[in-house]
Amino acid sequence: MLALAIPENYPKDLSNNFQEILNHYSLYQLDNITYPCLAKQTEQFLKSNQMRANKIFVKGDLTTLLALVASGNAVALIPQSMQQFLPVKVKLLIPEQNTVQWEIAMVWNHEINNDYRDKFIKIVNTQK
Repeated sequence: MLALAIPENYPKDLSNNFQEILNHYSLYQLDNITYPCLAKQTEQFLKSNQMRANKIFVKGDLTTLLALVASGNAVALIPQSMQQFLPVKVKLLIPEQNTVQWEIAMVWNHEINNDYRDKFIKIVNTQK
């Protein structure tokens, strides 16, 4: 599910109103060539909630995006699962509006030996 990464010291009078926040801050977005799914989900979220944003496209990864948000100059829509990787100066807001959710799946070739993959699968299966 998408969530909004926002500087921890954002003006509290913005409350949790995403459009007011997007009026106050620009929206960092990873480029759609490297991250086409996240770009599409971001667009879908904005469109389904009739929101506008001043976008700043960023080259890099989600960690880079979070570091930029921590600088306090803009916000970013990211997967909620990134919550465990948030820098100290970043807060995550969960939307009350129409949200975007997606399922993920894993596919692997069991004929290729890979200890890391096998350990990961074992961990996931024990947490079911």
